[in-house]
Amino acid sequence: MVDSPPRIALIILALVLITVPFWAPPLDITGTEYEYSATQLTVEDDRIQIRQDSPRLRQIDGLDCFRERSPTRICGFESGLAGETSGLAPYPGVRHVAGDPSLASQDRYLAFPSDGRVFKRVTGWNESAQSYRLTLERVNASQALEDVSRPVDQYSPAVKQAVETGGSQSQTNLQEAIVVDASGRYYAVYTSGTTSLLSEEPDSERVLGFLTVIGGAMLLFGAGAMGTDPASGVGD
Repeated sequence: MVDSPPRIALIILALVLITVPFWAPPLDITGTEYEYSATQLTVEDDRIQIRQDSPRLRQIDGLDCFRERSPTRICGFESGLAGETSGLAPYPGVRHVAGDPSLASQDRYLAFPSDGRVFKRVTGWNESAQSYRLTLERVNASQALEDVSRPVDQYSPAVKQAVETGGSQSQTNLQEAIVVDASGRYYAVYTSGTTSLLSEEPDSERVLGFLTVIGGAMLLFGAGAMGTDPASGVGD
């Protein structure tokens, strides 16, 4: 018995449809792809500069306030200290707090838009005022970039590609831009856009998977009927 080409093609298509629940999930054809972009960070006159600015480059991990488009209360408070020696954060009676209780930020460094100078937060308890005193100390911009960056080989291939080519895609959204050290050159890699694939709806995916299996089974049944139909001339 020799199967006809149409019947063989029908069997192959049926098997593909029946096995959709097994091979489709690893392909991850639903969801969102995030577009990465990279721009170089340089230091000029001890100030951090951005080679190619972008409105989508917002917060930078490790450098508070530097990319704030609409200054937060924290950054607004600290920007007033850039030209002063210190300021008080009034929390009377609070003596043992890790860090500064008025500023809920764990980043060590901060800089301000259109300035580029880098500062370090220093806090201490002021006994006479019964408050924490916040001081901003200016630090070396190159040293700050070195401290907040990580080598490019410690990041994902998508981040490495963005540094090398200027852009890439990933399924991971960067909530904040990351600073990457590529052989002594520093880059800020950030999410610059999204590309929507098929809608990621689990219920719809299950229904679609069920329908493809049913359709594949029906095609396989039809292919079997073709093989036993005397009129088809197959099986004689």
